Amino acid sequence: SKIKTKFIEGCKNTDIVNVEESEKIFSWIQEGQKYLFNKSHGVCYGEIGYWTAYAKAHFPLHFFTSWLFYANEKMDPQKEMQQLISESKFFDINVCPPTLTQLYNGDIGHFSMNKDTVYFGIGDIKKIGESHVNRIISNVVETEKKLQRKIDKWTWYDFLIFFSDTIGAGVVNNLIAAGATDYMGGSRNHKVDEYNKWKLLTAKEREWIQTNYDPYYNLIKMIELMLINKKRLSIPRKNKIEDIIKQLKKTSYSTDDDPYYIATHEQELLGIPLTCSKLDTCHSMIQADTTCKEFLDGKSGKMAISMEITHVGEYIISRGNSKGKKMLFLQGEDETAPLESIVVFPDILQGNEPLLINGNTVIIEGERDKKRGDSFVVEKIIQI
Repeated sequence: SKIKTKFIEGCKNTDIVNVEESEKIFSWIQEGQKYLFNKSHGVCYGEIGYWTAYAKAHFPLHFFTSWLFYANEKMDPQKEMQQLISESKFFDINVCPPTLTQLYNGDIGHFSMNKDTVYFGIGDIKKIGESHVNRIISNVVETEKKLQRKIDKWTWYDFLIFFSDTIGAGVVNNLIAAGATDYMGGSRNHKVDEYNKWKLLTAKEREWIQTNYDPYYNLIKMIELMLINKKRLSIPRKNKIEDIIKQLKKTSYSTDDDPYYIATHEQELLGIPLTCSKLDTCHSMIQADTTCKEFLDGKSGKMAISMEITHVGEYIISRGNSKGKKMLFLQGEDETAPLESIVVFPDILQGNEPLLINGNTVIIEGERDKKRGDSFVVEKIIQI
């Protein structure tokens, strides 16, 4: 064939292999039927790689928005999003949780950008699918008409009293826990608690509060007014409502948000904590003096970095005095950037291995690898 002839002639011109060897190599390629496939894919991927790198370098905001938008098509969407969001920190791109103020941005319900920020869409929250998004949108439009104000002007009680009953309880709880109602004020934990108490009222009781709604009153005051004005309530029902009021006035647990609560729920619903991290809970107890970004920017000398471990790789040393011993290659990140090359040699690993697991938060003390400048060599590990 012409392809074979050209291949053999090309081999002759390079003086790398003789005719017999070139024919043998071509037969391997021909038998595998992969030559044209590999060539076409090599060209396609090369071109895609070039334009992707160009977009990332010159239009990073658009790049990260687009790649996050299509992350759900990857084999592991959550891992893809985690890597993209971690890398976006290098470019000073801010990726924020979903918010109902950005509800109509871009392809509604999905990743979108506004000014210099990328936002999760409500459809990017776990357990909120396209059908939920469509229902939310249609009910928001109706509620905006009823309230005579757009959703970005809603208060928490506008949302709770006039909108929350139009969608499922699971969707409401996930919207709150993911941060979509943060702009309305109040803690996420407190909103979840009030929503759960609101659902304990009957449809007729909730309807009375809607009809007699006063924006200057909180939920406790409105339920108290309803209890006074509804004359046909039975004694058991009155007792039940009084109990709801007592629970709202004095909960059995704190309804304040703490970093661990927010980070845990964002990890569960978004795949990655955005508002804060588990490290924020520990900042008062630790003595870190360097961030991951400062290390990557070239800081030298002894350093202590607080981070969450994101990957642990094992390696058995095959030569030298430590032959047969295990060492670890870690990846971790803080709120500033991911650090992808952390080395733990056998002498440091001994006694510290139980601390070095995915998801754990530690301080690593050490310095830059003198041979490989981009690696951090660990000398001490502290649990936080």
